[in-house]
Order: sequence, then structure tokens, then C-alpha cells
Amino acid sequence: RKMGWDIYKTQREMLGRTRRGINSYLKELRVIFNWAKNHGGMHGKGMVNFEVITTNDSYNNSQLPALNCKEWTDAEINNLMTNPNLPEYLRDLIDIYVYTGARATELLRYNYLDRKKELHWHHVDFDNQRITTLTKSKKSSKPVKQHKRVMDILAKWKSKGFEAPLPFSYDTLLKYVATMNEILKIKFTAHDLRRLKSQMSEAELNDIYYAAAAIGDTSTNMVSKHYAPQSDATMDKINNAVDQRLNRIANTN
Repeated sequence: RKMGWDIYKTQREMLGRTRRGINSYLKELRVIFNWAKNHGGMHGKGMVNFEVITTNDSYNNSQLPALNCKEWTDAEINNLMTNPNLPEYLRDLIDIYVYTGARATELLRYNYLDRKKELHWHHVDFDNQRITTLTKSKKSSKPVKQHKRVMDILAKWKSKGFEAPLPFSYDTLLKYVATMNEILKIKFTAHDLRRLKSQMSEAELNDIYYAAAAIGDTSTNMVSKHYAPQSDATMDKINNAVDQRLNRIANTN
């Protein structure tokens, strides 16, 4: 059994997945198989009756690379936001991930590990400028206020007949990001675009709590739930601050 998961991990790594990303996949798969084990396996209902994936099947800390958080420079941001060689669609795709601060898979049409987390047009509220997603480790969805730039891009894509806001899977997203890297001569991931929103929020507002709130980080959950629920005014302040800083950097370089 363990050899099988080692083969799986090797194949995923050869396809370009990071070891931390592979661990995330295994964690979600483990939840699925444990559900199957606990709901019928022991009672002869045709489900598994043993632990298919254990915590030991994941890469341990000694097997994981050092966690390096990309810090965007002004020159990189200027290149990212103004490079004339980027096709319009890739330019818009970058803006969608920077301005929403979403995790890579949260905006995709196809999520084969969790179909409930796929994004469709009915999750987009154009009238109130909101996108509803089921975020990581959450059991309920939540609509989040978005910047006008995001809604304008989505409206354009919908008018073109796209079946969903981002009508593809993670594999296709990886190819798009690889093309961005090649054109811009910057090494980054979709997750680094999420980091950029957080870094811009912190730099512009000088408050780590805004940086966390900008991307819905779990460190703000207790405050949001028990003391001060995140308001539209807060999200507007964050989104406008990110927009202003990005444009200022782009215009001064």
C-alpha cells in the first residue's frame, strides 16, 4: 500500500506539483477514504474497511523544501502590471488572482478533488459585486465583496460566452502561469499572486490584520467571528488600497 502512494507522489512531482501541494492532495484524499471507512466498510456496505491513507504516507518535514515566501519587488510588480507582451487574457487572469487574493483552485470550473468547490456563474453576483466560494477547510460558502476591476473582467468573459468564469482545471492554470513566467521573465506561482494582494495591503495600510483579511486568512477568523465581522467597507478599503498601490508602482517605474 505504501509503495503505491510513493509511486503516486513521484508521478505527481514529475508533473510539476510541489511536495507541499502533493501533501495537500493526500490530506484531502485521506478525508475521503476515512469517510468511506467510517460509513459502511465495517458494516458490509461495500466501502473500504481499512485506512487507505495514513499521515505517514505524506512527505515528512525533512523531505519538504524550505518554505520560501516570495516577496514581490517594485520592478517585478511594474513588469507584471504593464508588460505589453502579455496577451489580454493572461493580463486579465493575473488581475483576477491579484485582486481577489483567492487560492488557485477556488476560482476554477473544474476541481476533481472537491466538486463542491468549483466556481460557476451563479456564484458571481454582479449586482452586489460579490463572488461566493467554498474556501479551504470551510464547510460553508461565503460571498466576498470584490473590486470593480474583477467584476469588469468577469462581465467581459461572460459576454463572450465562457461556460464559467475560469472554464478550466488546475493543470491548465499551471500552463497559463508558466507562459506568464516565460513572457515576464519572473518566476512565480498562482499562489504568489495571492501573496501579492496580501503584501500590497500590508504595505499600503501598515496593518498585518488587513493583510490577513485581504486574502481571508484564518488568523483573522476569531476576530471576524467573535468581535468584528468583516464588513463591505473593510473589503472596499483593502481592494482600493491594493489597486492604488499597484497603479502607483506601475506609473512610477
